[in-house]
Amino acid sequence: MKLLHTADLHIGRFLEGRARWDEQENVLNEIVQIADNEAVDIVLIAGDVYDSSIPPARAEAMFYRFIEALCKDGQRAVVIIAGNHDQPQRLSAAAELAAHRGIYLIGLPRQHFYPQEAWPGVYIEQEGEALQLRLPNGEHVVIAAVPYISESRMQEIFLTDIADDVSSQRNYEDCFSAYVQALRAAFRVDAANIVMAHLFLNGGVASDSERPLSMQVGGSLGVSASVLPEEADYIALGHLHRPQQIRRFNCRYAGSPLACSFSECGQTKSVVIAEIRTDCLTERTVLKTVALSAGRPLLQWTASSYEDALHWCANPENQACWSSLRIHLQQPLSSDEITELQKLHPHLLAIIPCYPQQHEDAQQAATQEDISSNILDRFASFAAQQEGFMPDTCLLRAFAELLEGGED
Repeated sequence: MKLLHTADLHIGRFLEGRARWDEQENVLNEIVQIADNEAVDIVLIAGDVYDSSIPPARAEAMFYRFIEALCKDGQRAVVIIAGNHDQPQRLSAAAELAAHRGIYLIGLPRQHFYPQEAWPGVYIEQEGEALQLRLPNGEHVVIAAVPYISESRMQEIFLTDIADDVSSQRNYEDCFSAYVQALRAAFRVDAANIVMAHLFLNGGVASDSERPLSMQVGGSLGVSASVLPEEADYIALGHLHRPQQIRRFNCRYAGSPLACSFSECGQTKSVVIAEIRTDCLTERTVLKTVALSAGRPLLQWTASSYEDALHWCANPENQACWSSLRIHLQQPLSSDEITELQKLHPHLLAIIPCYPQQHEDAQQAATQEDISSNILDRFASFAAQQEGFMPDTCLLRAFAELLEGGED
């Protein structure tokens, strides 16, 4: 059985105020093509389908065309969970209609599934909160699907009282763990067993383009990977935009298919293909990533002068990228100069001036930091040579405070 894992589509997202509809359409079409080329049996979309809780009609139409193409008239299962950007009830509003095509829209936790056949062959085999499917090729899949659960919703569903931040973190993780373990009870040896969730997992590397899940529990503090069942054949995660593996080889963030901010410059966007061999007791899961080529690259560049910036913007190779341009200047650019740069480069999103004083301040701060580090190194060396011991962190900190006090 083969699956394709993607997430964080953010359909309708703008980049520095510029629409990207064509790019989003192209990358979704590319994902469909990869699913066809790889002959995958099921597609998992791990949340943040849209960029806002009330997406524009164009975004919804694009999404429905996408999942219609993915399901191949019910011959391939498609499972989608809500992320923190999605309005869960809105995402799952068409769930009953979509299920007849083998498309399962899961907006809220604790959704109950009932036996149902989707023409011509995807079938929900068992009643329960875990999604238990038989695919057209006869393979069985059990999915513990956990859409994004906010702290308030977790409290409503699972908790009776949250007293403080520390207990909240413990209680949120305990409740999340208990929920996943309850879903895990449906796992079978003869099935591909999958966990699918939208959350921040401790150890993940974030970008500045992700909206924090929360300032408290289950969000910025995250959930420990230890709560995820060891016997899961694959763990499909959404929320972080950088493709990455967390702790174990089969626990993956697919990442966003398009770079969502300049913090993601240079990242290779991709989808994950997992082949799960249910007839094997060992090495059941084989993974690979397939790079995505659709979408305009993001590029940051620093020009030494306005003339250098003009030359750079006029280069057709640079015009193929969404660009952020930092320019070293003696005085501010005029409106005509800014217009000229924008005329030369149609995808120039940001012009960031850098004046001599700013450059000197940055250099001075770096130099001061180097001086401070050098003095501390010399103090540590002196103590080692003269007194025969290496000062610990507390002593070094006290020495640094004395230095700062002497300067006042």
